[in-house]
Amino acid sequence: MPTSLACVDASVIVRLVTQPDNRVLQDRWEAWQRDGTQLAAPSLLFYEVSNALYRYQQSESMSREQVQAAMDAALALPVEIHPATAALHRAAVRLAAQFGLPAAYDAHYSRWLKRLTYRSGQQTAA
Repeated sequence: MPTSLACVDASVIVRLVTQPDNRVLQDRWEAWQRDGTQLAAPSLLFYEVSNALYRYQQSESMSREQVQAAMDAALALPVEIHPATAALHRAAVRLAAQFGLPAAYDAHYSRWLKRLTYRSGQQTAA
């Protein structure tokens, strides 16, 4: 059983597959792998990743082929995907409103991680 848990969001995954020279991110990812950190995210993750990559294609920052390769690389990463629940969506909307967030996406990750770590008793990784 992993000793720690890291919740990764779309920004991490997109940068990981589009910025192979980003040493800070690559080093963090390698440390998580080396340490046996469980990498997880709510099912929202790949909706956001695919949208971000598609936007790169639309802005002509990446070709269709590059986007497909990046999407394949993202989907192959060892991230455990957890289904969202109605309770998670409700909690995310409340959290987004509480903090005046412009969207509820990030609130989903925050609420999901809080519930997961509470249930598992695991510590979250930095």
